Amino acid sequence: MSITFECRVNNISKSRLPDIDIIDFICNNNTEIKMDIHRNINIVKVNDKVYIELSKELPKYIEGKDFVGHGYVITKRQLDNKINIYISLWGFLVILSTTNRDLDKSLNYMDKIYLKIAKD
Repeated sequence: MSITFECRVNNISKSRLPDIDIIDFICNNNTEIKMDIHRNINIVKVNDKVYIELSKELPKYIEGKDFVGHGYVITKRQLDNKINIYISLWGFLVILSTTNRDLDKSLNYMDKIYLKIAKD
């Protein structure tokens, strides 16, 4: 399973936790992604166009340029017509909010997931 979203960085805000930012992405396929990231490893700025890949296998990446992390699907919640899929990247939270039912069906609790962010 691998899916790639074309996204734009909509906002970057400071978390209440020291040195942690919260990035809001608006993506294709009616998907929004919100994620925590440490400032020292954040590779994006507001309005950057990026590609976010979710995969069950280690994706190809450019070391020193792309961000790649792995973690686990920890929960899923239905809200109105969207499903929120929560992925923990070793404590850093990623929330996918989507109407894509295929994505919902392909990600199960405790699946190991790789997340790659590549700038355009």
